[in-house]
Amino acid sequence: MRKLLVPLLASLLLPTAVYSWWGKYNSQIEAEKACDKWKRNGIRYSADVDWKDKVLKTTNRYCRHEASTRQYLGYERTGVKRDRHYKEEEYNNLIGSEVIKKYFRY
Repeated sequence: MRKLLVPLLASLLLPTAVYSWWGKYNSQIEAEKACDKWKRNGIRYSADVDWKDKVLKTTNRYCRHEASTRQYLGYERTGVKRDRHYKEEEYNNLIGSEVIKKYFRY
């Protein structure tokens, strides 16, 4: 019985170990495209920004590359309402309310 248990455990644990070691995506470009696709599905909003003297139109999601861990981190800004326009002060209050929601390992 023990002879069967060791190969069974190895076969169950090996794919997850390989998956976490190598990542889900085969290349950095694939991971970046997947993160960009995820980012486009976020909540759209607009804001006045002083440093551009324009209206910023964006989503509540963005991606950041982390080379040391070979992944893209998908951040999501919390507290944003769909299709709302924020004044500069309100927008500045939203900055810093980001949390990591997704990991895109390659």
